[in-house]
Amino acid sequence: AENFLLEFGFKKQDKFWIYNLNNDIKSPNHLKVEIE
Repeated sequence: AENFLLEFGFKKQDKFWIYNLNNDIKSPNHLKVEIE
């Protein structure tokens, strides 16, 4: 599961996974990503 998260731009900090919204979002076609 960690490799999957890393591929999508998540970074592990201590025991938490952090997602940086400033990164380019790599979303697969079957997921819809909306940013407000």
